Amino acid sequence: MIKYNHITKHLLLVGLGFSLITNQAFTNSLYATTKEMQQRSQAKLLTDKGNQQLRLGLPVEALDSFKEATKIYQQMKYNEGITGSLINQSLALQALGLNSRACKTLLPALNINADDWICNSSLESSEELTEKLVAKIIKQETGSSVTLLGLLNLGNVLRQLGKLKESEIILQKALLLAKQTSSAQVSTILLSLGDTKRYIYKQFKDRFAVIEEPISQQQTFNVVQENATEAIQLYQQVIEDSNSSFENKASSQANLLNLLVTYDKWLKKWLSQSNYGKII
Repeated sequence: MIKYNHITKHLLLVGLGFSLITNQAFTNSLYATTKEMQQRSQAKLLTDKGNQQLRLGLPVEALDSFKEATKIYQQMKYNEGITGSLINQSLALQALGLNSRACKTLLPALNINADDWICNSSLESSEELTEKLVAKIIKQETGSSVTLLGLLNLGNVLRQLGKLKESEIILQKALLLAKQTSSAQVSTILLSLGDTKRYIYKQFKDRFAVIEEPISQQQTFNVVQENATEAIQLYQQVIEDSNSSFENKASSQANLLNLLVTYDKWLKKWLSQSNYGKII
């Protein structure tokens, strides 16, 4: 049995939630043909099967199930179903550690051409490019549940690719949209954004240890503090939100505790040394 990556465990909820979205339009339609209903039923069974396989730590099998569901939706020309199945495929690919493929799978789900720069961890991209990409996505499907799920997943996979600034920008846009539409995804996006901020904190914390130039030290120290503080606040929001799921609260509590311990240890280490104690 293949054990799927712990990073994607909370993302399984995205896939589970989407199994409802991808079938809602047909459930409410009075004009769906018998063939469409049969196809919808088959696709739903495959989606449910894939979600169950992910729960059991079988991402390879889950990926196959989601691919089959995608084919059915493509035959039906049901765009929302295609999008949802591509998102589910991305979850399975992330569970397999194939983050670049997972990222590229998400781009057509968001109606984006293959912009290799954003899915390639070795290519640098600017904040301007990322903003343009997000603007293109938002313009196409402002605030829809599908767009929110796609942005959430893209933000998560970019974090795993080490593209932290891009992940932050996309998750912030997703959060803004979720709040505007009173989406149930708010706490999940807050948790994911908190994780990205925590990764940025770690990145600059490691960088700070090897910097000797005073001005760069000061700037890096500030970035470490800023991102640690913001991550703490985001986790606390999830914990205090009455609408947060048990899983989101538990993940936030665990991540918050880990962050508080490491951040406190780091501050004490550097502030105890006279030359660094003058930084703040």
